[in-house]
Amino acid sequence: MSRIITPTIINSISKCLKSDVYWELMNTCRQTNMFLEHRSKARSRDLLNLPRNLLRTVMGIITGHNTLSRHMNIMGLNNDPLCKHCEGELETSLHFISQCSYYVTTRMSIWGNPVLDPDDMKRIRVKDLARFILKSRRFLVNEISN
Repeated sequence: MSRIITPTIINSISKCLKSDVYWELMNTCRQTNMFLEHRSKARSRDLLNLPRNLLRTVMGIITGHNTLSRHMNIMGLNNDPLCKHCEGELETSLHFISQCSYYVTTRMSIWGNPVLDPDDMKRIRVKDLARFILKSRRFLVNEISN
């Protein structure tokens, strides 16, 4: 079997990577798929317009690579993956943004709903997610404001 990479193969891979079909068929990036239904230049622009530390926090929420208890537990940096506000619930990005009872008022003020469903998660605008993160005060202020 030949292992030569031809321009045809490169073009096929390039088209695949640029298509929304590739994104939809991926079975990885589970957390990110909860927030991003498809690629969007407007969303990319909105993300890149955020201050650097806020961008880092927003991307951490979107990807699941953040300082919430579940991820810190996976990394071996804490012993308890549960939300300190909700008995028995894992503190994940999904829980933090859409379900945690501690942040009901914050969700109501930004999205007008006490709880968000999975379809709502895909429609969250970058600026609203950033506002929620800042308003929640869940992350250190100096971690975000610089």
